[in-house]
Amino acid sequence: MKLFEVNIVKDHLFFHGFDETYERWIWHSESVTNELNNIGRNTSSTCASTVNIENTVEKDRMEDLVWNIENNLSEAQEQFEELLQEAKSPLYPNCKSFTKLSALIRLFNLKAANGLSNKCFTELLILLKDMLPPPNQLPNSTYEAKKMLRKLGMHYEKINACPNDCILYRNEYSGLEQCPEYGKSRWKLCADGIKEKVGIPGKVLWYLPPIPRIVRLFQNKEYAKNFTWHADGEGRIFDRMMRHTADSS
Repeated sequence: MKLFEVNIVKDHLFFHGFDETYERWIWHSESVTNELNNIGRNTSSTCASTVNIENTVEKDRMEDLVWNIENNLSEAQEQFEELLQEAKSPLYPNCKSFTKLSALIRLFNLKAANGLSNKCFTELLILLKDMLPPPNQLPNSTYEAKKMLRKLGMHYEKINACPNDCILYRNEYSGLEQCPEYGKSRWKLCADGIKEKVGIPGKVLWYLPPIPRIVRLFQNKEYAKNFTWHADGEGRIFDRMMRHTADSS
């Protein structure tokens, strides 16, 4: 069994999550009770999805939203300051075209657009780092690059979905292996179209939690002002012309 340091394990959990096929094993002291209830309000709010699934939207979600934003502001501010420093730091001395952050974002866009594997991307980073004049700020592995981009707050949650888009395998459906509507298998099928690759989902939804994005938007005073422009009425022209959705009321 291969062992890793604690910080590496945390990063692995952050980027890949837990194995969804894992079954609770009570014979080595794992509790039978559902420990998810003890996680806290932050997790319960993160699990609230904008997807229109019955019985998944909690009451008082606006209060939970405000609570989460207030409790994440201090951490977000610290990460924002670090991110700002990286956004101002040149990729290498006297570089005018790229900063440490902008270069990494451009490279990750290239990785996503062309479907580069992590191994291929690591080799590309090593090659570019050797080509650039030293000392340069380019990371030399995909792992190090992802650690830097974590500060952007682009968190996501992978949720297994029915291939026919009937349900999401979460909450009361999390333990099912077939769609309750049409009996479609949850798992990906082999090339013969009959055998199932148990543990490999046939379809996955990438859920992007809205709270971190709302926090970032409201950190900009100009954006925050624009969010309430339609309600405050300041600067709006009331001449019965349709310029904004609010003018229809």
